[in-house]
Amino acid sequence: MVDQHLANDFNVFQGKPKADGSVSWVSSWCRKHTAELAKTSSDPMRAHQYNLVFRVWSEQAHAAPGALIANIFRGGEEGWVEQAVAENDQSSVEAVLYTAMFFLRLWLELPNAPQSPEHMAKWLSELSALSGGPDLPHRPWTVEEISG
Repeated sequence: MVDQHLANDFNVFQGKPKADGSVSWVSSWCRKHTAELAKTSSDPMRAHQYNLVFRVWSEQAHAAPGALIANIFRGGEEGWVEQAVAENDQSSVEAVLYTAMFFLRLWLELPNAPQSPEHMAKWLSELSALSGGPDLPHRPWTVEEISG
């Protein structure tokens, strides 16, 4: 029954057949990877957020032990511990800032959530400045304003 539903009701999500002829399924609803979605987003912070939050954490979550160990120990030069701690501290600060900015932008997309555009614009601008991100408009922007 499941196979019949998949073949008939969800065929839009079928990808190119595998080499053996069996069905393959696309890996996302929109047929785009997270990196592509971030790159094409109208939000100028999305690529930065992807690079820090998704790419780095995904690499850590899915990397082989050898890749993680090489990154952690940095070849064993003198001062590698201090360098690793400093980089980790910076990444942690950026992760908090970018994540807060991401959720503020999501908040702006919610049609029934109470909003204060002036406060949100100030928060976004301050967070962007703290993170070294791009200059943002003085208030939250819309897709129409960016593409317009």
